[in-house]
Amino acid sequence: ILQVAAGGQHSMVLCYDGRVYACGLNENGQLGLGREGGSVNGLELPRINVSSIACGSMHSAALSSLGHLYTWGNGSMGQLGLGDRQSRCKPQRVKGPLERGAAVLLCGGSHTVVLTSTKEVFTFGDNSYGQLGIGSKAARARARATPTRVESLAGMDICFVAAGMAASGALTVSGAVYMWGQQSCGQLG
Repeated sequence: ILQVAAGGQHSMVLCYDGRVYACGLNENGQLGLGREGGSVNGLELPRINVSSIACGSMHSAALSSLGHLYTWGNGSMGQLGLGDRQSRCKPQRVKGPLERGAAVLLCGGSHTVVLTSTKEVFTFGDNSYGQLGIGSKAARARARATPTRVESLAGMDICFVAAGMAASGALTVSGAVYMWGQQSCGQLG
């Protein structure tokens, strides 16, 4: 087993051969089985060699070895990055700026954070607490259904990103940490 990811009420396992297995609650299609309803089954992404997986509260995501991003499950806050707020029961490829090559992927409660191979950070989904890192209070009130670049991190040598329930973060090669989003319990440091 290469990686394990846990979400709100579902989890996934990535095997060394690229196969992904998902289990748990499937009421929003987050297991990627092509239908809704809880079950324990294997998730097969056809002709895709998966290199990384992530689970949000009710959505899931995977990166292919080519850097393509796939999402599925609950999309009510735009967390699938597909340009709308609809849920999907099967993995869908995210188009747009992330076609340049996603490198690191993490899912928060209802948002997604992606680091590209060119060290750009993109976010999409719920922004109620500023967890997308896109700026003004007016912007916080709006969810984003398409990948949006975190401009405040432009030019920084980002090597990793993080996503919590309603907060996000980035780590630079030099060890600097940047956090944004909900601060009600001191989770931003």
